[in-house]
Amino acid sequence: MTKDDPAIVYVYEQEGKPVGVFSFLKQASWFLDFFYIDVSTIGNGYGRKMWHEMIACAKKENISSFLIESDPNAEPFYKKMGAHRIGETPSSVFANRMLPLLKVDVN
Repeated sequence: MTKDDPAIVYVYEQEGKPVGVFSFLKQASWFLDFFYIDVSTIGNGYGRKMWHEMIACAKKENISSFLIESDPNAEPFYKKMGAHRIGETPSSVFANRMLPLLKVDVN
């Protein structure tokens, strides 16, 4: 990311407490840069609720689709939420590791 790359960041709250954060980053395409939920809240439906809030925010920001370079363990969640796999991309952190590349069309 450079200082010229537009980013949109949201903090997701429940009952006045932050439980997650998501952000979009515009490069050649829009990317879901972060989608993080506090691990102590997993299993309470906050991920699903935050996803729906994120889609509403994407619509508000006129983002018609975005890509996700997903952790392999998170891919099932993203697919359940409507993302579809379009390929793989090399990890920028670990050599010789490929990550699922997903696309979400915002309707």
